[in-house]
Amino acid sequence: MDLLTAQHYPKDGGEPYDDVSWSLPAHYHLEVVPTADASIRSAALAPLTEAPAVHGHAPAAGAGAYLLQDTGQESLLEARFRLAAFPVEVAERGFRVDGRDYPAGSWIIASRAGVAAALARVAADLGLDFAAAAALPEVASHAAPWPRLGLYVPWADTDSIGWVRYSLDQRHVPYGYVRDEDVRAGHLRERYDVLLLGHVDLELAELLQGIPKAWGPMPFTKTAATPAFGTPAASDDITGGLGGAGLDHLADFVQRGGLLVTLGNGTMLPLEAGLVRGVRREAGGVPRSSQGGGADAAQAAQQASTRTPGSHLRVTFVRPEHPLAYGYAPRTHVFRQNFALYSTPRRWLRMAYCTNCLDGPFDRRGVVLEWGDRDGAPLVVSGQAWGESSLVGRWAILDMPVGAGHVLAFNFNPLHRDLNRGDQRLVWNALINWQSIVAAH
Repeated sequence: MDLLTAQHYPKDGGEPYDDVSWSLPAHYHLEVVPTADASIRSAALAPLTEAPAVHGHAPAAGAGAYLLQDTGQESLLEARFRLAAFPVEVAERGFRVDGRDYPAGSWIIASRAGVAAALARVAADLGLDFAAAAALPEVASHAAPWPRLGLYVPWADTDSIGWVRYSLDQRHVPYGYVRDEDVRAGHLRERYDVLLLGHVDLELAELLQGIPKAWGPMPFTKTAATPAFGTPAASDDITGGLGGAGLDHLADFVQRGGLLVTLGNGTMLPLEAGLVRGVRREAGGVPRSSQGGGADAAQAAQQASTRTPGSHLRVTFVRPEHPLAYGYAPRTHVFRQNFALYSTPRRWLRMAYCTNCLDGPFDRRGVVLEWGDRDGAPLVVSGQAWGESSLVGRWAILDMPVGAGHVLAFNFNPLHRDLNRGDQRLVWNALINWQSIVAAH
Protein backbone atom coordinates (compact mmCIF):
# COMPACT_ATOMS: atom_id res chain seq x y z
CA MET A 1 0.00 0.00 0.00
CA ASP A 2 1.39 3.39 -1.05
CA LEU A 3 0.74 5.92 1.71
CA LEU A 4 1.49 8.82 -0.66
CA THR A 5 -1.36 8.02 -3.06
CA ALA A 6 -5.09 7.52 -2.74
CA GLN A 7 -6.35 4.04 -1.88
CA HIS A 8 -9.25 2.44 -3.72
CA TYR A 9 -10.80 -0.37 -1.69
CA PRO A 10 -12.80 -2.75 -3.95
CA LYS A 11 -16.58 -2.50 -3.82
CA ASP A 12 -16.85 -6.30 -3.78
CA GLY A 13 -14.33 -6.67 -0.96
CA GLY A 14 -15.42 -7.90 2.45
CA GLU A 15 -16.14 -5.55 5.31
CA PRO A 16 -12.73 -4.23 6.45
CA TYR A 17 -11.56 -4.56 10.02
CA ASP A 18 -10.24 -0.99 10.12
CA ASP A 19 -10.07 2.13 7.97
CA VAL A 20 -9.79 1.75 4.20
CA SER A 21 -7.95 5.01 3.53
CA TRP A 22 -4.51 5.64 4.95
CA SER A 23 -3.51 8.23 2.39
CA LEU A 24 -1.26 10.74 4.14
CA PRO A 25 -1.83 13.54 1.58
CA ALA A 26 -5.59 13.15 2.10
CA HIS A 27 -5.22 13.11 5.89
CA TYR A 28 -2.99 16.19 5.88
CA HIS A 29 -4.73 18.03 3.00
CA LEU A 30 -1.49 18.13 1.05
CA GLU A 31 -0.66 17.66 -2.60
CA VAL A 32 1.95 15.08 -3.62
CA VAL A 33 3.68 15.78 -6.91
CA PRO A 34 5.09 12.65 -8.60
CA THR A 35 8.12 12.92 -10.82
CA ALA A 36 9.79 10.67 -13.38
CA ASP A 37 13.04 12.61 -13.23
CA ALA A 38 15.62 9.99 -12.27
CA SER A 39 18.17 12.65 -11.32
CA ILE A 40 16.35 13.19 -8.04
CA ARG A 41 17.88 9.94 -6.84
CA SER A 42 21.31 11.55 -6.86
CA ALA A 43 20.27 14.78 -5.14
CA ALA A 44 22.46 15.75 -2.20
CA LEU A 45 20.78 14.75 1.06
CA ALA A 46 21.69 15.26 4.70
CA PRO A 47 20.37 13.08 7.54
CA LEU A 48 18.11 14.75 10.07
CA THR A 49 19.56 14.77 13.55
CA GLU A 50 16.56 16.45 15.17
CA ALA A 51 12.94 17.21 14.38
CA PRO A 52 12.72 19.94 11.73
CA ALA A 53 11.25 23.25 12.82
CA VAL A 54 9.71 25.98 10.71
CA HIS A 55 10.34 29.49 12.00
CA GLY A 56 8.02 32.34 11.12
CA HIS A 57 8.45 36.10 11.21
CA ALA A 58 7.04 38.95 13.25
CA PRO A 59 7.78 42.66 12.71
CA ALA A 60 9.41 44.79 15.34
CA ALA A 61 7.48 46.98 17.76
CA GLY A 62 6.06 50.26 16.56
CA ALA A 63 3.44 49.17 14.04
CA GLY A 64 -0.10 50.51 14.24
CA ALA A 65 -1.47 46.97 14.03
CA TYR A 66 -0.34 43.42 13.32
CA LEU A 67 -1.96 41.04 10.82
CA LEU A 68 -1.91 37.27 10.35
CA GLN A 69 -3.05 35.92 7.01
CA ASP A 70 -5.21 32.80 7.41
CA THR A 71 -3.85 30.23 4.96
CA GLY A 72 -5.24 27.20 6.79
CA GLN A 73 -2.43 26.96 9.35
CA GLU A 74 -2.78 24.12 11.80
CA SER A 75 -1.05 26.01 14.63
CA LEU A 76 -3.66 28.75 15.12
CA LEU A 77 -5.25 27.11 18.18
CA GLU A 78 -1.98 27.02 20.10
CA ALA A 79 -1.16 30.53 18.88
CA ARG A 80 -4.44 31.89 20.21
CA PHE A 81 -3.84 30.38 23.63
CA ARG A 82 -0.31 31.75 23.79
CA LEU A 83 -1.68 35.18 22.90
CA ALA A 84 -4.62 34.90 25.31
CA ALA A 85 -3.52 38.04 27.16
CA PHE A 86 -4.03 40.15 24.03
CA PRO A 87 -7.29 40.92 22.21
CA VAL A 88 -7.51 39.36 18.74
CA GLU A 89 -10.08 40.32 16.12
CA VAL A 90 -10.93 37.86 13.34
CA ALA A 91 -11.89 39.30 9.95
CA GLU A 92 -15.28 38.18 8.68
CA ARG A 93 -14.55 39.31 5.12
CA GLY A 94 -11.47 39.44 2.95
CA PHE A 95 -9.43 42.65 2.87
CA ARG A 96 -6.23 44.01 1.31
CA VAL A 97 -3.34 45.81 3.02
CA ASP A 98 -0.05 46.85 1.41
CA GLY A 99 -0.69 44.76 -1.68
CA ARG A 100 -1.45 41.55 0.23
CA ASP A 101 -4.84 39.86 0.29
CA TYR A 102 -6.12 38.64 3.64
CA PRO A 103 -9.02 36.16 3.47
CA ALA A 104 -11.81 35.86 6.01
CA GLY A 105 -10.43 34.30 9.18
CA SER A 106 -7.28 36.43 9.19
CA TRP A 107 -6.24 37.95 12.53
CA ILE A 108 -6.08 41.63 13.40
CA ILE A 109 -4.13 42.57 16.54
CA ALA A 110 -3.98 46.13 17.80
CA SER A 111 -0.64 47.49 18.92
CA ARG A 112 -0.13 47.59 22.67
CA ALA A 113 2.62 47.06 25.21
CA GLY A 114 4.21 43.61 24.98
CA VAL A 115 2.38 42.40 21.92
CA ALA A 116 5.34 42.62 19.50
CA ALA A 117 7.53 40.48 21.75
CA ALA A 118 4.74 37.94 22.21
CA LEU A 119 4.19 37.73 18.45
CA ALA A 120 7.91 37.19 17.90
CA ARG A 121 7.92 34.21 20.26
CA VAL A 122 4.82 32.69 18.68
CA ALA A 123 6.16 33.23 15.17
CA ALA A 124 9.48 31.57 16.02
CA ASP A 125 7.91 28.56 17.73
CA LEU A 126 4.88 27.92 15.50
CA GLY A 127 6.06 29.00 12.06
CA LEU A 128 3.57 31.83 11.66
CA ASP A 129 4.25 34.99 9.65
CA PHE A 130 2.83 38.22 11.07
CA ALA A 131 2.82 41.48 9.11
CA ALA A 132 2.76 45.10 10.22
CA ALA A 133 0.09 47.63 9.22
CA ALA A 134 0.05 51.38 9.71
CA ALA A 135 -3.46 51.24 11.17
CA LEU A 136 -6.27 48.83 11.91
CA PRO A 137 -7.93 47.79 8.63
CA GLU A 138 -11.56 48.74 8.11
CA VAL A 139 -13.27 45.38 7.77
CA ALA A 140 -16.07 43.56 9.57
CA SER A 141 -14.57 41.49 12.36
CA HIS A 142 -15.38 39.85 15.67
CA ALA A 143 -13.52 39.39 18.93
CA ALA A 144 -11.99 35.96 19.55
CA PRO A 145 -11.26 35.61 23.28
CA TRP A 146 -9.73 32.37 24.51
CA PRO A 147 -12.53 30.09 25.81
CA ARG A 148 -12.83 28.34 29.11
CA LEU A 149 -12.79 24.86 27.57
CA GLY A 150 -14.16 21.73 29.16
CA LEU A 151 -13.67 18.23 27.71
CA TYR A 152 -16.42 15.84 28.76
CA VAL A 153 -14.92 12.38 29.38
CA PRO A 154 -17.57 9.76 30.25
CA TRP A 155 -16.24 7.02 32.52
CA ALA A 156 -17.84 4.40 30.27
CA ASP A 157 -15.45 5.24 27.41
CA THR A 158 -12.33 7.11 28.39
CA ASP A 159 -10.15 5.61 25.67
CA SER A 160 -12.04 7.08 22.68
CA ILE A 161 -11.93 10.54 24.25
CA GLY A 162 -8.27 9.93 24.96
CA TRP A 163 -7.53 10.81 21.34
CA VAL A 164 -9.14 14.21 21.84
CA ARG A 165 -7.04 14.73 24.95
CA TYR A 166 -3.94 13.74 23.00
CA SER A 167 -4.70 16.19 20.18
CA LEU A 168 -5.25 19.06 22.62
CA ASP A 169 -2.19 18.13 24.68
CA GLN A 170 -0.04 18.13 21.55
CA ARG A 171 -1.14 21.74 20.97
CA HIS A 172 -0.28 22.63 24.59
CA VAL A 173 -3.71 24.13 25.31
CA PRO A 174 -5.46 23.84 28.68
CA TYR A 175 -8.88 22.31 29.24
CA GLY A 176 -10.97 21.11 32.13
CA TYR A 177 -11.39 17.33 32.52
CA VAL A 178 -15.15 17.02 32.97
CA ARG A 179 -16.34 13.75 34.52
CA ASP A 180 -19.86 12.34 34.66
CA GLU A 181 -20.21 13.50 38.27
CA ASP A 182 -19.06 17.00 37.30
CA VAL A 183 -21.87 17.25 34.76
CA ARG A 184 -24.38 15.85 37.23
CA ALA A 185 -23.31 18.50 39.77
CA GLY A 186 -24.33 21.30 37.38
CA HIS A 187 -23.15 24.94 37.31
CA LEU A 188 -21.39 24.21 34.00
CA ARG A 189 -21.92 27.66 32.51
CA GLU A 190 -20.22 29.28 35.49
CA ARG A 191 -17.06 27.29 34.68
CA TYR A 192 -17.00 26.84 30.91
CA ASP A 193 -17.71 28.66 27.67
CA VAL A 194 -17.27 25.58 25.46
CA LEU A 195 -17.90 21.92 26.22
CA LEU A 196 -16.40 19.38 23.80
CA LEU A 197 -17.67 15.79 23.57
CA GLY A 198 -15.55 13.72 21.22
CA HIS A 199 -16.44 10.50 19.46
CA VAL A 200 -17.55 7.78 21.89
CA ASP A 201 -18.01 4.07 21.24
CA LEU A 202 -21.34 4.08 23.07
CA GLU A 203 -25.02 4.10 22.32
CA LEU A 204 -27.16 6.83 23.88
CA ALA A 205 -28.44 4.58 26.67
CA GLU A 206 -24.87 3.55 27.54
CA LEU A 207 -23.81 7.18 27.73
CA LEU A 208 -26.74 8.15 29.92
CA GLN A 209 -26.60 5.10 32.21
CA GLY A 210 -22.84 4.65 32.23
CA ILE A 211 -21.23 1.82 34.11
CA PRO A 212 -24.09 0.02 35.94
CA LYS A 213 -24.79 1.41 39.39
CA ALA A 214 -25.24 -2.18 40.60
CA TRP A 215 -21.47 -2.60 40.27
CA GLY A 216 -20.75 0.36 42.50
CA PRO A 217 -19.31 1.95 44.33
CA MET A 218 -16.39 1.51 41.92
CA PRO A 219 -13.53 3.84 42.90
CA PHE A 220 -10.81 4.99 40.54
CA THR A 221 -8.24 6.33 42.97
CA LYS A 222 -4.55 5.89 43.59
CA THR A 223 -3.84 3.30 46.30
CA ALA A 224 -0.98 0.99 47.17
CA ALA A 225 -2.75 -1.76 45.24
CA THR A 226 -3.65 0.50 42.28
CA PRO A 227 -0.81 3.01 41.91
CA ALA A 228 -1.69 3.78 38.27
CA PHE A 229 -5.27 4.77 39.07
CA GLY A 230 -6.46 8.30 39.80
CA THR A 231 -4.68 9.91 36.82
CA PRO A 232 -5.53 12.17 35.05
CA ALA A 233 -8.79 12.15 37.02
CA ALA A 234 -9.98 10.31 40.10
CA SER A 235 -13.38 9.32 41.47
CA ASP A 236 -14.80 7.55 44.47
CA ASP A 237 -17.42 5.95 42.21
CA ILE A 238 -17.29 5.88 38.39
CA THR A 239 -20.72 4.25 37.93
CA GLY A 240 -23.94 5.97 36.95
CA GLY A 241 -23.14 7.81 33.74
CA LEU A 242 -24.56 11.15 32.76
CA GLY A 243 -28.04 10.42 34.06
CA GLY A 244 -31.14 12.54 33.68
CA ALA A 245 -29.73 15.23 35.97
CA GLY A 246 -26.59 15.50 33.87
CA LEU A 247 -28.62 15.81 30.68
CA ASP A 248 -30.64 18.62 32.25
CA HIS A 249 -27.45 20.43 33.24
CA LEU A 250 -26.05 20.11 29.71
CA ALA A 251 -29.26 21.61 28.35
CA ASP A 252 -28.98 24.43 30.90
CA PHE A 253 -25.37 25.05 29.84
CA VAL A 254 -26.40 25.56 26.20
CA GLN A 255 -29.58 27.48 27.02
CA ARG A 256 -27.52 29.98 29.01
CA GLY A 257 -25.09 30.78 26.22
CA GLY A 258 -22.63 27.89 26.14
CA LEU A 259 -21.29 26.21 23.01
CA LEU A 260 -21.56 22.40 22.92
CA VAL A 261 -19.38 20.74 20.26
CA THR A 262 -19.95 17.04 19.54
CA LEU A 263 -17.88 14.81 17.25
CA GLY A 264 -18.67 11.52 15.52
CA ASN A 265 -20.90 9.24 17.57
CA GLY A 266 -20.93 11.82 20.36
CA THR A 267 -23.37 13.78 18.20
CA MET A 268 -26.11 11.32 19.17
CA LEU A 269 -26.31 13.03 22.59
CA PRO A 270 -27.74 16.42 21.56
CA LEU A 271 -29.70 15.11 18.57
CA GLU A 272 -31.27 11.99 20.11
CA ALA A 273 -31.62 13.10 23.72
CA GLY A 274 -33.65 16.20 22.85
CA LEU A 275 -31.18 19.05 23.29
CA VAL A 276 -31.70 19.81 19.60
CA ARG A 277 -35.18 19.40 18.15
CA GLY A 278 -36.29 18.66 14.61
CA VAL A 279 -33.62 16.10 13.61
CA ARG A 280 -34.23 12.35 13.27
CA ARG A 281 -31.77 9.47 13.20
CA GLU A 282 -32.70 7.65 10.01
CA ALA A 283 -30.14 4.87 9.60
CA GLY A 284 -26.83 3.35 10.64
CA GLY A 285 -24.51 4.21 13.45
CA VAL A 286 -24.12 0.90 15.28
CA PRO A 287 -20.90 1.32 17.27
CA ARG A 288 -18.49 -1.55 17.89
CA SER A 289 -19.28 -1.99 21.58
CA SER A 290 -22.89 -3.03 20.98
CA GLN A 291 -21.76 -5.80 18.62
CA GLY A 292 -18.83 -7.14 20.61
CA GLY A 293 -16.12 -5.84 18.28
CA GLY A 294 -14.05 -7.58 15.63
CA ALA A 295 -15.86 -9.80 13.12
CA ASP A 296 -19.25 -9.32 14.81
CA ALA A 297 -19.01 -5.55 14.47
CA ALA A 298 -17.86 -5.86 10.86
CA GLN A 299 -20.80 -8.11 10.01
CA ALA A 300 -23.26 -5.69 11.65
CA ALA A 301 -21.77 -2.74 9.77
CA GLN A 302 -22.08 -4.62 6.48
CA GLN A 303 -25.86 -4.71 6.87
CA ALA A 304 -26.04 -0.91 6.66
CA SER A 305 -27.03 0.39 3.24
CA THR A 306 -24.63 3.34 3.52
CA ARG A 307 -21.10 2.61 4.69
CA THR A 308 -17.96 4.74 4.75
CA PRO A 309 -15.51 2.66 6.81
CA GLY A 310 -12.71 5.16 7.24
CA SER A 311 -12.67 6.98 3.91
CA HIS A 312 -11.90 10.47 2.68
CA LEU A 313 -15.04 12.01 1.18
CA ARG A 314 -15.75 15.28 -0.56
CA VAL A 315 -17.83 17.93 1.19
CA THR A 316 -19.17 21.39 0.33
CA PHE A 317 -19.59 24.38 2.61
CA VAL A 318 -23.24 25.43 2.40
CA ARG A 319 -22.33 28.47 4.50
CA PRO A 320 -18.83 29.46 3.34
CA GLU A 321 -19.02 32.61 5.45
CA HIS A 322 -19.35 30.59 8.68
CA PRO A 323 -16.34 30.74 11.04
CA LEU A 324 -15.87 26.97 10.69
CA ALA A 325 -14.99 27.55 7.02
CA TYR A 326 -11.99 29.79 7.78
CA GLY A 327 -8.87 28.41 6.15
CA TYR A 328 -10.76 26.02 3.85
CA ALA A 329 -11.81 26.10 0.22
CA PRO A 330 -15.60 26.09 -0.40
CA ARG A 331 -15.25 22.45 -1.54
CA THR A 332 -12.86 20.18 0.33
CA HIS A 333 -12.81 16.69 1.85
CA VAL A 334 -12.91 15.12 5.33
CA PHE A 335 -12.40 11.68 6.84
CA ARG A 336 -15.51 9.67 7.75
CA GLN A 337 -16.15 6.33 9.40
CA ASN A 338 -19.48 4.51 9.75
CA PHE A 339 -21.68 6.97 11.58
CA ALA A 340 -25.43 7.40 11.74
CA LEU A 341 -27.39 9.16 9.03
CA TYR A 342 -29.54 12.00 10.31
CA SER A 343 -32.35 13.86 8.60
CA THR A 344 -32.24 17.44 7.44
CA PRO A 345 -33.56 19.62 10.29
CA ARG A 346 -37.25 20.53 10.21
CA ARG A 347 -39.12 23.33 11.94
CA TRP A 348 -40.96 20.68 13.92
CA LEU A 349 -41.57 16.91 13.94
CA ARG A 350 -45.02 15.41 14.13
CA MET A 351 -46.10 13.92 17.44
CA ALA A 352 -46.50 10.15 17.56
CA TYR A 353 -50.09 10.24 18.77
CA CYS A 354 -51.30 12.47 15.94
CA THR A 355 -52.39 10.31 13.00
CA ASN A 356 -53.01 13.16 10.57
CA CYS A 357 -50.16 15.49 11.50
CA LEU A 358 -47.25 16.26 9.20
CA ASP A 359 -43.63 17.10 9.86
CA GLY A 360 -42.80 20.76 9.57
CA PRO A 361 -40.97 22.21 6.56
CA PHE A 362 -37.26 21.59 6.11
CA ASP A 363 -35.04 24.21 7.71
CA ARG A 364 -31.49 24.11 6.33
CA ARG A 365 -30.33 27.28 8.06
CA GLY A 366 -28.25 25.21 10.50
CA VAL A 367 -26.43 23.24 7.80
CA VAL A 368 -22.81 24.44 7.58
CA LEU A 369 -21.23 21.58 5.63
CA GLU A 370 -22.84 18.88 3.49
CA TRP A 371 -21.64 15.60 2.01
CA GLY A 372 -20.65 15.63 -1.65
CA ASP A 373 -19.21 18.08 -4.15
CA ARG A 374 -21.81 20.43 -5.62
CA ASP A 375 -19.72 20.67 -8.79
CA GLY A 376 -20.21 16.95 -9.36
CA ALA A 377 -16.78 15.51 -8.45
CA PRO A 378 -16.89 11.90 -7.17
CA LEU A 379 -17.70 11.54 -3.48
CA VAL A 380 -14.70 9.35 -2.64
CA VAL A 381 -11.22 10.89 -2.56
CA SER A 382 -9.58 7.81 -1.03
CA GLY A 383 -11.02 4.59 0.37
CA GLN A 384 -14.52 3.48 -0.59
CA ALA A 385 -18.21 4.17 0.04
CA TRP A 386 -21.29 2.01 -0.34
CA GLY A 387 -24.77 3.48 -0.76
CA GLU A 388 -23.29 6.94 -1.31
CA SER A 389 -26.50 8.25 -2.91
CA SER A 390 -28.09 8.14 0.55
CA LEU A 391 -25.27 10.27 1.97
CA VAL A 392 -24.69 12.96 -0.68
CA GLY A 393 -26.62 16.11 0.16
CA ARG A 394 -27.04 15.30 3.85
CA TRP A 395 -25.47 17.55 6.43
CA ALA A 396 -21.94 16.88 7.65
CA ILE A 397 -21.88 19.70 10.24
CA LEU A 398 -24.87 21.36 11.91
CA ASP A 399 -24.83 24.63 13.84
CA MET A 400 -28.10 24.78 15.79
CA PRO A 401 -29.10 27.64 18.11
CA VAL A 402 -30.58 26.44 21.40
CA GLY A 403 -31.72 29.16 23.76
CA ALA A 404 -28.85 31.63 24.13
CA GLY A 405 -26.27 29.03 23.08
CA HIS A 406 -25.43 26.78 20.15
CA VAL A 407 -24.79 23.11 19.41
CA LEU A 408 -22.18 22.23 16.77
CA ALA A 409 -22.76 18.65 15.66
CA PHE A 410 -20.23 16.82 13.46
CA ASN A 411 -21.32 13.74 11.47
CA PHE A 412 -17.69 12.63 11.34
CA ASN A 413 -14.72 12.66 13.69
CA PRO A 414 -12.17 15.38 12.81
CA LEU A 415 -9.90 14.22 15.66
CA HIS A 416 -9.57 10.57 14.62
CA ARG A 417 -6.41 9.23 16.28
CA ASP A 418 -4.73 12.62 15.69
CA LEU A 419 -4.32 11.38 12.11
CA ASN A 420 -6.65 13.45 9.91
CA ARG A 421 -4.79 16.68 10.62
CA GLY A 422 -6.41 18.51 7.70
CA ASP A 423 -9.80 18.20 9.42
CA GLN A 424 -8.69 19.49 12.81
CA ARG A 425 -8.90 23.16 11.86
CA LEU A 426 -12.68 22.75 11.85
CA VAL A 427 -12.58 22.12 15.59
CA TRP A 428 -9.92 24.76 16.18
CA ASN A 429 -12.12 27.27 14.32
CA ALA A 430 -15.00 26.42 16.64
CA LEU A 431 -12.86 26.99 19.74
CA ILE A 432 -11.24 30.20 18.49
CA ASN A 433 -14.52 31.72 17.24
CA TRP A 434 -16.83 30.35 19.94
CA GLN A 435 -18.14 33.75 20.98
CA SER A 436 -19.08 34.75 17.44
CA ILE A 437 -20.81 31.41 16.82
CA VAL A 438 -22.88 31.73 20.01
CA ALA A 439 -23.78 35.36 19.21
CA ALA A 440 -25.26 34.43 15.81
CA HIS A 441 -29.00 33.77 15.88
